[in-house]
Amino acid sequence: MCSPSGRARRARHELGFTLLELVVAILLVDVAILAVLHTHAVVVRNRNEMRARSAAVDAATARVEQIIASPCVAAAGSTLIPSSAEFWSSSVDATTREISDSMVFGVSARHTFVLRTRSSC
Repeated sequence: MCSPSGRARRARHELGFTLLELVVAILLVDVAILAVLHTHAVVVRNRNEMRARSAAVDAATARVEQIIASPCVAAAGSTLIPSSAEFWSSSVDATTREISDSMVFGVSARHTFVLRTRSSC
């Protein structure tokens, strides 16, 4: 049998959590919250980069379509837009026009892509 003082000690121990258990629980919750916040930041950064890439592809495609619709002559140029730059050229040989449009874009990281195509004159 347990003595009355043993029962009181056991009952007092089972009433709540120790300070160490609370500190460990708080640390685990903090780590989980930080992991979620980090994941959210990565997702937002990737979304913004994809938006910038999409806008750059749309601008380059529009420029290539504009060059194809223009008279068949050699030309070159560049355009500076906030957080991006476009460099394009059109060269003509006997019956073919070669078009190149390169885009440099991105705020946190610089990305580059080039669209190249040929069309008949």
